Amino acid sequence: MLEGLFGVLFLLFVLFSMLQIFIWVGRQMALDYSSFYGAKGLSLGYAAEITRKAARVAAMSASGKDISTSYKMPLTNQSVSQLRNQAERYMRMGEGSGVNYEYWQGDFGARPHLRFDFSPFTETTYFSTWLDNPSMLIPALERVMNLCSACTSKSGAPARIGEVRMYNYAKRLLDED
Repeated sequence: MLEGLFGVLFLLFVLFSMLQIFIWVGRQMALDYSSFYGAKGLSLGYAAEITRKAARVAAMSASGKDISTSYKMPLTNQSVSQLRNQAERYMRMGEGSGVNYEYWQGDFGARPHLRFDFSPFTETTYFSTWLDNPSMLIPALERVMNLCSACTSKSGAPARIGEVRMYNYAKRLLDED
């Protein structure tokens, strides 16, 4: 019975580790997509605020719970068109739209938060998206993740980073020679 118990515990650890890796890869894809949208907006000459909003919308799937104050619906009832309407409302009205997600909060404490870094004034635009202090399914995996220096943020917690560089078409078109 003792061997069976250890076997079941080992299998549960493997299962939860695989789930955590799935969540980790999904977040990485969302942050890469967010960075792509940000770099694309900068390279086309959009204002920084519009670019930041577009990158936030692209990272909605990695932004935690929906804590919107308007038009909030349970996830089971949301359709693709309702999510699209929510993203369009945020892009048009910004912070006044009532659309908000858990990781968009700017208190920068120990809780997870989404932040951006970009440079629109060079030959190549640079856009980077961070998700600091993301939650883990198994807290013991944080120690394993901390062994990889590329996987950790400044605070030591696992961080997801998406980076994209793109040719700056706006700089070329708007420069007066």
